Amino acid sequence: MTIKHYTKNRQLIMQLLSETWDDCGLPPYSADSLHYILDIVVHYCPEYGISKTPSKSQIHRTLRDLVKAGLLAVSQHKEETHNSNKLPRWVRRYQPVAHIERNQLLADVSAICNKVRRAKYGISFFGSTPFDYGALPDEVAIMKTTLKSLMQKTHPDKAEGYTELFKQLKDCMSLIRSGIPLPTDPAPEV
Repeated sequence: MTIKHYTKNRQLIMQLLSETWDDCGLPPYSADSLHYILDIVVHYCPEYGISKTPSKSQIHRTLRDLVKAGLLAVSQHKEETHNSNKLPRWVRRYQPVAHIERNQLLADVSAICNKVRRAKYGISFFGSTPFDYGALPDEVAIMKTTLKSLMQKTHPDKAEGYTELFKQLKDCMSLIRSGIPLPTDPAPEV
């Protein structure tokens, strides 16, 4: 059965899970994140044509139906809580089956770019002296190899729709070529 045969809620959830929402991070998304996205859509995006946020039980039921139909893939991720009194919990995250490779590529590019920027500039809070910067030559070589591999996967001549990702990877490669400091070097300038 195709998505056309499903209710408006199911079609809407499939559409929302197919998009990237900056407020919720990279896909796949949990049911709680989807509830938050639907709340945003109800209040700020009239083009979706929804006037009331579905309840969490409706969202869970719809997600379960879409997983059973084979349209959504579900994975479990261990999430740390921000409250020190609570234990970590397992959260189910959903994504359209057709987007698994794309979402993994987005996550890989984000992870390597964050790692390169952190090695180059470190972390600085409110203009303080940066810390946690630098990388050993072996780590830099691994980052460079990973960047080259991802650049081949996202090259505009080989794959459509990844131009922005390719540009990010190219910028990170430029950072590596300009030199990553060793962890024992003086702190980079803010």
